[in-house]
Amino acid sequence: MKNLPQILTVGIASLIMLGLGSCRSTQLEAESPQLTETQASTPATPVSQPPTSQPQKSATASPVVKEATAPTDTIPVTIYRVDNECSKLVPEQVTVSEEKAIEDAVAKTLEIQPGFELPLGYRVEVDDYYQIAVIDLRVSTTSRRNLYSLSACEQLALFGSLRETLTTNPNWQIQEVYFTNLGEDLVL
Repeated sequence: MKNLPQILTVGIASLIMLGLGSCRSTQLEAESPQLTETQASTPATPVSQPPTSQPQKSATASPVVKEATAPTDTIPVTIYRVDNECSKLVPEQVTVSEEKAIEDAVAKTLEIQPGFELPLGYRVEVDDYYQIAVIDLRVSTTSRRNLYSLSACEQLALFGSLRETLTTNPNWQIQEVYFTNLGEDLVL
């Protein structure tokens, strides 16, 4: 029983040290946003051991810019754009969200088209059974142009690139792509 106060004192001191160690770890993580997930998930280094990573910068140092990292649920896909001579479609590898791969691929395909300045909205529907994709295009009502005024090059950039992007990605198994304008078949 004489050792009980000593054991309690050591136990309380240990808990305080652990508590301070976890506060210090949280403070370091807040000061250094460049920690990777692996580093952030490892237990805090005990105070008595020297740190094994690089020394921390002081709070007066210039701010650290986080590097953009791709979310873990992304997949690479090939999208197509028209070349500078408007004669053929050129493949380009991009990363899209795995959950919304088709929608993201359509969005990225529309973003990379050179010189295509038509305020355009769209909806994508895919029928897995029939292996068909329908892209319903919507031109802004404030636009001076419409889908029927597109040149042959612009039609290749818009329709050709979307069709090629959707039909050449084997994971999607899309055989045909149809285009509509506000729900009505688009015939050019």
